[in-house]
Amino acid sequence: MARNGKSGYKNGRSVVWFGKETVAVEAEAFRFKPIGGMLVVYPPRGLEDLDEALTKTVASLLDQQLEGTEEPTVIVDLSGIDYFGSIFISLLLRFWARVRPRGGTMVLCGASPAAQELLRLTALDTLFPLYDTVEEAISALSLD
Repeated sequence: MARNGKSGYKNGRSVVWFGKETVAVEAEAFRFKPIGGMLVVYPPRGLEDLDEALTKTVASLLDQQLEGTEEPTVIVDLSGIDYFGSIFISLLLRFWARVRPRGGTMVLCGASPAAQELLRLTALDTLFPLYDTVEEAISALSLD
């Protein structure tokens, strides 16, 4: 069950209901935005119920975005979500598995206090640098 709503499936998609609003967690809901030679990934709300099968599709979308890029810099903006579970952690590791072999960098930003605690407990805060905002991450990474 979702942290803030009820979950279920609709048309083969993971769906989370928040009151009258329905949030479909599907691969296309992940936004990828190039900014200053870096790629910012904006995950959708409802990650508590992200389907494991979707992680492969989303990781493939990242591959498409990174195609032809040497030493990519990926920023995952967590500011739009309050909490996530093990499947999203698996997706972060899939992203890392695509960025690292290319000599790239991956950072996280905008993590809620609950997400920061989860990252600390899983030691992922030692793998991925954490920043407060996308702008802060871009500024710090531009200096490197």
